[in-house]
Amino acid sequence: MRRQFAFVLAGLCCAFCASCNVRAPFPTEAEANARLRRGMSTEEVISIFGKPQTRISKSASESRLSYLAPIGTRTNEHYGYTGFVVAAEQGVVVNWDVVRSRPSYEPNLETPLPLRLLPFLWGGIFVTVALYTLAVALDAWWIERRRLLAAFLKMDLAAGKVPADFAYLTDDTTLREVMEQVGPPARAFDILVHTDEACGYPLPPVYGAMLRLRVFEYPLPYGTSVFVMPEVPFALDCPIRAVYCRRLPRFF
Repeated sequence: MRRQFAFVLAGLCCAFCASCNVRAPFPTEAEANARLRRGMSTEEVISIFGKPQTRISKSASESRLSYLAPIGTRTNEHYGYTGFVVAAEQGVVVNWDVVRSRPSYEPNLETPLPLRLLPFLWGGIFVTVALYTLAVALDAWWIERRRLLAAFLKMDLAAGKVPADFAYLTDDTTLREVMEQVGPPARAFDILVHTDEACGYPLPPVYGAMLRLRVFEYPLPYGTSVFVMPEVPFALDCPIRAVYCRRLPRFF
C-alpha cells in the first residue's frame, strides 16, 4: 500500500507542478529580436533563453536552435508569434526566423478560464486521491489489527491456511525454533490493545488502560505476509500462541 500511495502522490505532484508552470516566462517577439544579434555564440543564446526545445545539427558546422512557447501559454486564438529558430554556423549566430502559427503567444492577454482553473483542478484531484488513499490505508490497518488480536485471543494457528514453510507450527513450537527454521522476521511491532479488548488476557501494560501485543512479520511474495504471535512475554523461548496469514495484497 505504501508503494502504491507513493507512486500516486509522485505522479500527481508532477502533474500539479507542471500545471502551475504553464505561465513560465517566454520572450516576446520584441524581446527576442532585441536580444539576438548576428555574431553571438550559441552558448550566449542558451545563457539568455535557456536550453532550446530542439537542437538540430545539419552538418558538423551548421545547427538550428528552436524556441517555441509552451502550448499552455498560447492564449491568443489568432495567427501570430509562437517562437523563433536560430541558425548558427561554427557555433556563431548567422540569422534567426520568427515562427508564427495559431493559436499564438501573447503574454498580455488574460489566460482563458480553463487554464486558470487547471492548477485548482489538479490540486483538487491530488487532495481527493490523497484523502481516499489515507482512508483506505487506515481502514485496512484497522481491520488487520482486529484480525491479529482475534487470532491471538482464539489461539488460532491458522492450520491449513499458512504456506508450507510455516505448516509445522504447533502450540509447542517456540519463537526461537521458528527463527531457526525460516530465519529472523522482517520486523517486529506492537499493537496497542485496550483492556476491554484483551478479554482478561494479561498482556503487558503500556500506559493507562492500554496494553501491547507483540507481532513478528514474515513477508512473502505478492504482498502476502505471515504474522507470528508468541505467548507473553514474547521472548525467544515462548511458545507460539497464534499465527495469522494475510492472503491478498492490500490494493485500492
